[in-house]
Amino acid sequence: MINIHPPHQLLIAQSASFRRQIVMHAPYLMRFGLVGASGVLVNTALLYLLAEIGGLNHLVAAVFATEAAILSNFALNDRWTFRNSNPGTSVARRALRYNFIALGGLMISVAVLATLTHFLSFHYLFANLFAIGAATLWNYAANRSWNWPTRYLPVSLIDRGVAHD
Repeated sequence: MINIHPPHQLLIAQSASFRRQIVMHAPYLMRFGLVGASGVLVNTALLYLLAEIGGLNHLVAAVFATEAAILSNFALNDRWTFRNSNPGTSVARRALRYNFIALGGLMISVAVLATLTHFLSFHYLFANLFAIGAATLWNYAANRSWNWPTRYLPVSLIDRGVAHD
């Protein structure tokens, strides 16, 4: 005989599992978001310096600024966000994967932006918030799965003088 749980018991069990997943990922996702915000600053500052002071075309400067932000974000995520992970691959391999994942995030962001502006008539700046959110979730999930896939240890948002390996 098949043991079928009533729908409400199944819903309760799934809800509890979902809550555990949120609690487990929340500190990592918050750190990932803070690193992303620092990347915006790196990108913007370098874009300005290369275009205004260095005299580069703004589109060429944007390529260099974006790659610098991606590498900065990778380094911070590797050393801070996911430092408790044991990825089992070289830093160079993780950095290359991180770049490809960021390219996937760019494609998702542009697709969401295009969909919301063209088909739903959202203002592009408002639509961009959703695009950034979708790309961020992709970047986090993909990096958590492929670059830093191992164990989850409790982490706080801010370290309090605890030595780490």
